[in-house]
Formats: sequence, C-alpha cells, structure tokens
Amino acid sequence: MRRRTSRRAVLGGVALVVLGACAGAAGVLATRWPAPDLTPLEQATASVMVFAEISEQPLSRPVSIIGIVHPPQTKDVFAPGSAAAPTEAEAVSTVFKAIGSAPLAKDLGPGTEGAEPNTSLPATPNGGAGRPAELETLRLVVTVQKKVVGDLIGPGEVVAEVSGRPVFAIPPGMPFYRNMAVGVKGADVTAFQEFLKQAGHFGGQVGNEFNSATLTGLRALYQAVGYDPPLADGANPGFVLNEFVEVAAGAVPVVEAAAAGTSLETGTPLVRVVTGQPWVSGRVSLLDVEALGEGAEVTVTAAEVEPLAATVGTVGEYQTDGTAGYDLTIPLTVEWFDAAGDVQQVTVSPVGETPVGPAAPLTAIREDAKGVYLLAAVEAGAGRDGATPSAGAGAGQDQAVERVAITITGQVGGYALIAADEALPIGRRIVVSGDGGAAG
Repeated sequence: MRRRTSRRAVLGGVALVVLGACAGAAGVLATRWPAPDLTPLEQATASVMVFAEISEQPLSRPVSIIGIVHPPQTKDVFAPGSAAAPTEAEAVSTVFKAIGSAPLAKDLGPGTEGAEPNTSLPATPNGGAGRPAELETLRLVVTVQKKVVGDLIGPGEVVAEVSGRPVFAIPPGMPFYRNMAVGVKGADVTAFQEFLKQAGHFGGQVGNEFNSATLTGLRALYQAVGYDPPLADGANPGFVLNEFVEVAAGAVPVVEAAAAGTSLETGTPLVRVVTGQPWVSGRVSLLDVEALGEGAEVTVTAAEVEPLAATVGTVGEYQTDGTAGYDLTIPLTVEWFDAAGDVQQVTVSPVGETPVGPAAPLTAIREDAKGVYLLAAVEAGAGRDGATPSAGAGAGQDQAVERVAITITGQVGGYALIAADEALPIGRRIVVSGDGGAAG
C-alpha cells in the first residue's frame, strides 16, 4: 500500500510540473505576440465612402422602332376605248364605232320600265363634232401631251388630247354609262351636275335632268381648256362618255406620261399616277404607343438620305402574334421615297428632345424606418437647417454627410429618377457606398 501511494504522488507531481511549464510558455508567447487590435480596421472600413453626383437623366427611355418601307400605289390611266380601257366603258360606247351604236335613253336609268331609246342622239366617233361613221378606222393616238412627269392631275383637268379631243379626269365612282344631252334624266345626270359644280362650272340647282344650266356648265368646262364641246348626236352638244376617264378623287402626281404621237391601241396608258403615298409599317410596344400614337410627329431616318419629318397615320388594335404591340402606318413623300432608293427598313423616332430631370444611381438609394433617402456630402458651412451631419473618420475620408429624404418618380437604366429638390441640385455629391458612421 505504501509503495502504491508513493507512485501516485510521484505521477501527480510530474503532472503539476508539466502544467506549470505549459502555462509559463503560454505566458511568454502572449507577452511576445499579443492579439491584434482590429478596431482601427473596422473603423476605416466603416468610413470608406464612394461618391457619385446627382445628374440629369432622361425622364423616359429613348423610343424608336424599325419600320418596313412600302412603295406607293400607282394606277395606269387608259384612254377610253383603248385595248386596256375598262370594259364597262367599252360596253356602252367605244370610239370609232358606227353612229347609233350607243343610243341615249330619255329615262331615269337603264332598264326603267317604259324607257324608249332616243335614236336621234347616238354616240359619235371619239366625241367628234359631227364626224361621220366612216372615220371609225382612225387610230387612237396622243396628239397633245397635256401632263408631264411631276405634274398633278385633279378632277376636271385634261389628262391628254387623244386623236384631237380632250380626255377629262373624273373621280372614281361616277355612275356614267352613256352619252347625255338636254332632256335626258337619271342619276348619271345628277352626278355630272355635281361634277360640274365641283369644277366651278355649274350654278343651277342640282337635279336629275340634263337642262340648259347643265349644257352651259358643259360648255364652260370645255371652253376653259380651249375646246368646243362635243356633239352627242352629230348636231346637239352634250356629254360624251369617251371624253371622260376615271383617275382619282383628288390631285395626284404623274410618274409616267405618254408623249405626243404615242399609239394607244396596244394597251399603252395615257399616264401613270400615284394614287397612294409610299408608307412605313411597324409595330410599337404597349410602353411606347403613347410616344408613337396616332398623329404623333416623328422623324424617319435611313442611310444616305436626309431624315424625313412625318406624322403617324394610323394605329391599329393591340396584336399578340409575334412581338406584341400596335401596328402603325406612317405616310412618306414620293420625293423622299425616290431619294431613299432601295431602302427597305427605316428607324422611326418621336420628334423632340426627351425631357431630363434629377437622378441618382440606384446604388445610392437607402431606406430606413423614416423612408427613402440619400446621404449627401455636406461641404463646409453648407449643411441644411435641421440636418444632422456626421464625420467619417479615416485617412482621406473626413467628410460630413447628411440624410436627405427623396421621392422616387421612376427608373431609367441604372438610375432612380427623383423629384426635384433644391437640397439636391445637379452635381451635389452623394454616397453610393459606405456611410462614414452617419446617423439617421
């Protein structure tokens, strides 16, 4: 027993010696390598501030679309009775047919019950003043070119002189189907009186009978361009269908015109006119339709041609096929279209500069229980009344800042648009990172 007790005492003593040695070594190490003080680093990190400035940014994102260019619509105008003339005109009266081939009916229209043809008023060859039937073999030829490329043709104007007689332009939809003279009645008479009135040659009361006032207007129409009125029956002047041709409702530009001496019997048109402007089609998104809505002034740009000031013509219903949006059209001028050459795509942008306003980088926006705010730099003596400036400690970071409440009105790109505030003028520095220990 005594031997075991002695062993235990020895082992306990050894353990105490080892523990004492370790404690002493730890004390030496602690004395020679003390724990680092991280407080300055934490303070420096907290006070490092990166600044930006309040700047002007567009209040809305730039708007533009890509449009597809469409060529103008054209129409070939043929001499009545030529190979390519409308068949409805030929069905009534074709030039150089025998006298009596298109009798006038003294009625209110074709097919009227009790209508009897007036064989004393046949169609005359080419509307000529009493030309005999044996001249039916004469050819259709432009004898005087009345319009050249670039001229405008409107209702009541002479398109060309064909085989010595004028051919007048009339608007579409006129219900002319026969020759007319004094005494004839019908809807076509009413339409002719309206036509004369629009041309400034009819002062009577519009009705459905070809009366003396109608004849006076007819004479005035012809005499204004240097011709005698045609004879509807070889003796009495009147309306001759072959001297009127449908062109357009208003004045339209000529892009091709047959020269004097041109034979019209092989389907050559008298003129080719533009009945519809060239135009641009495109699709505008839901976000941009307000800027590019109907009637909006726009600029159309394409390579190697001057920009064109234009106006949005139509805006359709919202479409969901492909890229969703509204289909719009923009009329172009023929001159710009010609200058643009083979351009197929254009850029369309709203006219006017995009308004700008104050903005701050999104990274500068802060929020707390009081609301949304910015930390703005306070220059010496520039703090606002009631503001609580605080200084950031650290090398080169001594900068007072203050909390400035803001109202965000929108976002463009990486910027928040803010309501104008004299406390945040353009150029004032604001903190985008770090806070310098600023107080709320």
